[in-house]
Parts: sequence; C-alpha cells; structure tokens
Amino acid sequence: MLWSMIDKRKENGIEVDYLQVFQLSIERKNGVSVQKVVHRQECPPVSDIYYLPMIETPKNIRYG
Repeated sequence: MLWSMIDKRKENGIEVDYLQVFQLSIERKNGVSVQKVVHRQECPPVSDIYYLPMIETPKNIRYG
C-alpha cells in the first residue's frame, strides 16, 4: 500500500523526493479503529493523509 502511494504521486506528475516519510497511527472513526497514514516529503513539500478502515491490526509506526 505504501509503495502505491509513492506511485500515485509519480502518476500525478508530482516530483518525488528521495526520502518519503510515512507516519502510521490509529484513529477511531464512528466507533471503529482505522489506520491513519500521513505520507509526506520535504522537497517539494507535499503531505497526504489516508484513512484505511480495512486494516486488521492498525499500527502506530513512523517510517522514513
């Protein structure tokens, strides 16, 4: 899933920085735990937030 987020940026014509940061956290939406993914980079500055409700075991992790 994380690789597809990088590919989506490339497909949309966004320059992709060599360092991609993914911050995973757990949030509750309508009483259900969902995986929140913040995908960001510094150059050019871009940040996207995704909510993934179908994750069996959401995680609190930071990659990058």
